Amino acid sequence: MSGLHVRRHEVHQNLHAVFRDETRVSGWQLIDLTQSVLDRMLRRESGRMRKRKCLCCSAVFMSEGPHNRLCKHHRATIGRLGREMVG
Repeated sequence: MSGLHVRRHEVHQNLHAVFRDETRVSGWQLIDLTQSVLDRMLRRESGRMRKRKCLCCSAVFMSEGPHNRLCKHHRATIGRLGREMVG
């Protein structure tokens, strides 16, 4: 077991962070963002994330699975193009 878990801030009750046992391993943020960080850490530890090459530029990045084949830069670029083409 990884020992990863979410804990609420003692003073600022709306903030949460990811802890590994007793050590904080993420920043304090809202629960939705904290849960996303925890999920990403668990995927990485389980081996589901791995290095892949971007289909556009061949840059190596950490991929969440076979559906994730573009680096962050090209995914954002394609997202902008899609909105511009629609509107």
